[in-house]
Amino acid sequence: MNDDTSGTSGQSKRLEAIRIKLTDELAENYDIYYRVHSQEFGWLGWAKNGESAGTAGYSYRLEAIEVKLVEKGGKAPGSTQDAYRQRYVSYQTHVQDIGWQGIKYDGDVAGTSGQSKRLEAINISLSNPLYSGSIEYQTHVQDIGWQGWKANGQMAGTSGQSKRLEAIRIKLTGKRKRKKKTGHRFLKEECQLALLSFSKAGAKVRTLKHNFQMFRKFFFTFLFQGRSSERNLWQRREKWKLTAPFYCQNVKTSPPSFPKADAKVALLRTSAKYIQAFFEGLRELFHN
Repeated sequence: MNDDTSGTSGQSKRLEAIRIKLTDELAENYDIYYRVHSQEFGWLGWAKNGESAGTAGYSYRLEAIEVKLVEKGGKAPGSTQDAYRQRYVSYQTHVQDIGWQGIKYDGDVAGTSGQSKRLEAINISLSNPLYSGSIEYQTHVQDIGWQGWKANGQMAGTSGQSKRLEAIRIKLTGKRKRKKKTGHRFLKEECQLALLSFSKAGAKVRTLKHNFQMFRKFFFTFLFQGRSSERNLWQRREKWKLTAPFYCQNVKTSPPSFPKADAKVALLRTSAKYIQAFFEGLRELFHN
């Protein structure tokens, strides 16, 4: 930023890719476009606003760059296709009468075709992995069978034994991150009950307690009495006895706070973690 050096000096290391972005008011009013001339590939497409331009995994140097400032939402200076090229998988094979061939990448053919030469060994690696984890592979070898799993460039197969590869398995490892279930907003927040407490000067404050046994009995009688047959009423009552304790658990109350002797009103804060589940269960029983 602001004349700081990006890259190296005196270390004979090449630049292979670049990202450029604007900040503050400039970013609100302009887009920054840039493209690079890469060894072997020539001019690549235009990238903008922090996107990558250049290559990764090829060991190709940047040889030139163009940068343009364009009004926000304006037309790009040219094609934005193919601004960045990256290699993901590299692999190398050991071939009969040839030995180890050169490294291949991303769908290139490794080995031979039409020469009746066997593959005897292979190694596979990930180039510039995007996520945590690795690549693992296992080979079935002539007269040996399945060997153990290899990973990240280790040799699978044999060398100098004239044994052919007969099958291969390849897999990726690592776990995908799961998004945490946030749940309903109502479950995150505290339910506040405003209670009026009338006291005389010097009155003591007592803790308010909920009797959920009476609470669910009241709701059941009030909502269901006279709406169902006697048998259905009994069935729902039994079901309600099983489910209500779960819905009503973890509901805590704290006593009103009276900092002064003549205080008359206080706010009772009730943490109702399962209050939504309680009423959903109530609704389900009522309508089914």
